[in-house]
Amino acid sequence: MRAPTGEVHIRGQHAEYTYYVDGVPVPAGISGSLNELFDPEVVNQIDFQTGGWDAEYGNKNTAVVNVNTRIPTGGFHLDASNYNGSFTSNGQSLNLSTNSGKFGFFISGARQVTDMRQEPVVFDPVSNVPVNYHNNGQDIFGFAKIQFVPSDRDVVNLDVSRSRTRFAVPFDSTQGLIDDHQQDVNGFVNLGWRHRSNASELFASAFFRDGSLAFTPGLTDEPSFIFYPDTTTPYNLTEDRNFRTVGMKLDYTLRVHHGVEFKVGTLASSTSGHEDFETVDSAGNPGPASNSDLKGSDVGVYAQTALAPSDRWELRTGVRFDNHHAPFAGDQHQVSPRVKLSFFPNPANTLWVYYGRLFIPTNV
Repeated sequence: MRAPTGEVHIRGQHAEYTYYVDGVPVPAGISGSLNELFDPEVVNQIDFQTGGWDAEYGNKNTAVVNVNTRIPTGGFHLDASNYNGSFTSNGQSLNLSTNSGKFGFFISGARQVTDMRQEPVVFDPVSNVPVNYHNNGQDIFGFAKIQFVPSDRDVVNLDVSRSRTRFAVPFDSTQGLIDDHQQDVNGFVNLGWRHRSNASELFASAFFRDGSLAFTPGLTDEPSFIFYPDTTTPYNLTEDRNFRTVGMKLDYTLRVHHGVEFKVGTLASSTSGHEDFETVDSAGNPGPASNSDLKGSDVGVYAQTALAPSDRWELRTGVRFDNHHAPFAGDQHQVSPRVKLSFFPNPANTLWVYYGRLFIPTNV
């Protein structure tokens, strides 16, 4: 389902899903999910898991989005582009890559500017055209991947992403002039090492995620934010939040023989941040405010198995334990079993029955 502002809500949920880039999780940002943009050339495959999750996947798993990236083959390559369009839209992009021997890298950057950053909030039913007010926006994205292949059994990936979005919040001109602006900054660094042997695989990774959101109302805005039960004094609200998350993921997979696989692993992360909410009334007097540091953590361990006695049947079972610590919510924990039985009558069809206990805690 796509919202008017352009976001895609899987199963109608608002960002209750997790992204993995080259096997390493990318925790949600302040705005709810993954705000970074990937150049299509670096994406090798995107896999959506919307049901029947293994015990490996916990927390936000209305859907699990696996993004596998690649580095284009060949020697040094560079391409640049520019476009111009309606609503004073323009953009530029630059890609650099090389993939030779044991090393390869890909660097991608893009800039986009438009006077219709979001869907207009007013629609003229007579002319059947949107009426666009206060809707300028600028998006800047950067992504880099470095790959090192020391042997035919090992591969090391380093993914770095950074993005910044600035936009003016659209409004209905019949309701008066406002001048609200918002800026989102997001980034992540993922480092992963995969080692394969004849019957096993070890995957070790570390990740860092940070971001910020700043919302600034216009100086001439008419206050409209109400703190119940006081309905007589409206306020303008200013928001400034930031966060940092560090974590690691470790998996070990053992394939006894064809159709029998065991996997154990752990995922742990710690999040810290700061929030600053300030309000003022029409006379400039300060109102309710919140200025505080935030800190929380997640730890999960899991074990699972996949049994396929034939090409038409597969049984996947597993269990995971999660412990979550969030401000004002304390510690929450849960044991979550998972069982999925699949039948493949032919290559085009799959029938399955699944039971899973999910653990979706409060956001830090």
